Amino acid sequence: LDAVWLDCAEFSDGDSMRFWHDAAAALRSRAVSDFADAGESDGPLSDIRCRLNDTLAIAQDFERPTFLVFDDYQKIPRESSIHAEITRFLALVPPCLHVVIVSRSFPRIGLSKLRMDESLSELRRDALAFTSLEVRELFAQNGIDARASESADVFDLTRGWLAALKLEMKSRASGL
Repeated sequence: LDAVWLDCAEFSDGDSMRFWHDAAAALRSRAVSDFADAGESDGPLSDIRCRLNDTLAIAQDFERPTFLVFDDYQKIPRESSIHAEITRFLALVPPCLHVVIVSRSFPRIGLSKLRMDESLSELRRDALAFTSLEVRELFAQNGIDARASESADVFDLTRGWLAALKLEMKSRASGL
C-alpha cells in the first residue's frame, strides 16, 4: 500500500501555501520511488495555483495507486481557503491518487456533490465501532471469558470503541 500522510494539526493556522507545499513535498517523497526526476517545483511558495498544480502533476505519473491522507482535517480553521482548494483539488485528482480525509467533523469540501457523483466513500462512527457480539468475540480471542450480558455491559460502557475496549481488557488482565 503506497500512502503519504499529512497531519492537518500542523495547519491549524490555516496557512494554505504551506499546506500545499507540504502536500507536494509528501507526494514528491513518494514519487522518488516511481521515477528518478521528482525535483522541486519551479513555482514560488507564494503562488497557490502553482502549488496546487504541482501537487497534481506529481501524482499524475504515479505507476501504482497511492493514497494521500489528510489526518485531523477538522483542525484546519473553518475560515481557511484550504477547504475550497481541497474541493478544486478533488475535482482534478488523477485516477491513481486516492484522497483520504480523516476528520472528527464533516469537512467543508462539497460532500453533497461528491456523494451525487459517487466519488466518495464514507466510513462513519457506527461502521468503526464494535458491536456487542464483536466485543464478546474480541474478548474470547484475547482469552477473556465474558458472558453475553457482561459483553453487552462492556459494549454499553465503551460504545464499542477499540481504545476503550483495550483499556477494559488490560484492566481485566491486571485483575482490577
